[in-house]
Amino acid sequence: MSDRHTVDTIDSDALDALYDRLERAGHAVRENYRACESLLEQLETETRAKHRAVAARDMANEGMEAARNRAEQAEAELERMRDLLRSENDRANKAIERETVLEGEIEAQRAVIVRVRRFALRWATLRTHDSAELNGTEQPTT
Repeated sequence: MSDRHTVDTIDSDALDALYDRLERAGHAVRENYRACESLLEQLETETRAKHRAVAARDMANEGMEAARNRAEQAEAELERMRDLLRSENDRANKAIERETVLEGEIEAQRAVIVRVRRFALRWATLRTHDSAELNGTEQPTT
């Protein structure tokens, strides 16, 4: 025979014990349900936090990529400016060299002008002197 009661064999104490057992089981089920709800809320909160973290990471990666691109563009621009400055510096150095050459040529031309003036003065003096001898008069020399 089993320990299970039937409608004919159950007494008041056994029925009270079954109701107590049923109430405890219901209480345990409600506690488990609340615990599951709490775990579900925690899971949803953590999932939202994870999604926010992933979105923040993606934004940070995009920002870093954009910053990297800007840095590469700035480096390229700096290199272009360096090349331009080198080119301008070379042009300036060549202009200075050309200026030095031209200054030397100017000094040489001034020396030629001085020699030509001296020669013209001597020639004018000789011509005046020769002309005076031909006319029979002497001209004072300067």
